[in-house]
Amino acid sequence: MNRSSSVWFITMLAMMVAWFFVLPKLQPQTPPPPATVMLQQAEQQVVKAGTDEKKLKDAIGAYNRVAGAYKGTEHAAYAKLQTAIVYETKLKDHTKAVTTYKAVIKDSKKKHFEAGAVAQDRLGKLNATTDEKNRSHPLYRFLDFFVALTGRNPAYSYVIALVLVTLIFKVLVTPLTRAQFKSMREMQKIQPLIKELQEKYKGDQKVLGEKMMALYKEHNINPFSSCLPILVQLPVLYMLYWMVRLYEYQFIQAKFLWIGSSLADKFPAIVASNLAEPDIPLLVIYTISMIVSQKMSVVDPTQAQQQKMMAYTLPVLFAFIFREFPAAFMLYWLIFNIISTTQQYFIMRKPLDANGSAVAGAPTAGQPEAEPTKLADELKKASGQAKSTRRRRRKY
Repeated sequence: MNRSSSVWFITMLAMMVAWFFVLPKLQPQTPPPPATVMLQQAEQQVVKAGTDEKKLKDAIGAYNRVAGAYKGTEHAAYAKLQTAIVYETKLKDHTKAVTTYKAVIKDSKKKHFEAGAVAQDRLGKLNATTDEKNRSHPLYRFLDFFVALTGRNPAYSYVIALVLVTLIFKVLVTPLTRAQFKSMREMQKIQPLIKELQEKYKGDQKVLGEKMMALYKEHNINPFSSCLPILVQLPVLYMLYWMVRLYEYQFIQAKFLWIGSSLADKFPAIVASNLAEPDIPLLVIYTISMIVSQKMSVVDPTQAQQQKMMAYTLPVLFAFIFREFPAAFMLYWLIFNIISTTQQYFIMRKPLDANGSAVAGAPTAGQPEAEPTKLADELKKASGQAKSTRRRRRKY
């Protein structure tokens, strides 16, 4: 790109920025109607809507406009509260009602808006009603059994219950986990051969792919077999997630180290006051544990760079997704991740035999020994021929 083209491009970019961001602010803005008028109009829309879902959503839109125009004020908090009430009583959407009630409570904590107290009261009643319905669910009873077994103490019973449930799950899926790690271990064994293939066929990706598939076939390795056990576990993972969700109201009573301590009063937007609320420190710890786990899973040298990149991007993505999840759910995932990583460490220390058992006296995972293969012999011969050719050239 020459100088004139660069100047033209920068000029056009500056004009676009000015058009979309600067000019609208310079133009005189029509002030919104008074908040009380907008709230009255929204309330009238709710009354006229009756049970019409579309009209009720239009009324919610009117309340949202009040919240946007008067952000950070008591009028905005009241508008959000009315939105939650419409979700709860008219649309029967309890999920959105709970989310909106929580948003009102969060916004009202520092400024002590009256809407926050009302939202807290209504949320408590809604959660109690939902909890009463969930009590008959087998997953709810399963988790509640362990909480009762440990005395229902807010300081430790709920955390111990989560640990026990996670341990039971890990024991049940151990065969799948072992198969996953066995596949990873086999990939480690042939790393030296893969590296040699990469060096020899660096300029020919097609031949490299064919030779690598032949190497996988010779060693009876499926490069994607480590993914299958994870896919099989997904339904169980979802079941456990649903179990934590069903029991969410009970986690309001639970504490964990800093969660529920005086720090929750000092930093309400960061530290949770109970295990039913999101907690930023716990989310950060979980993200770090996931990065460690991901880095330990890098076994295929052909995808090492991509896997290293995913070791950071995936945890950050999950952290963004889970940022509003209850601390109880994050604690369960953290416990699960720690157990899985520990299990992976001990299983991967030694190679596994055909039955998936550790081989006594074998080298550790950091020192894999690849068995002689046809491809390995070919590579050695090719390397030897190349060396002898270089010697002859030096001689003559």
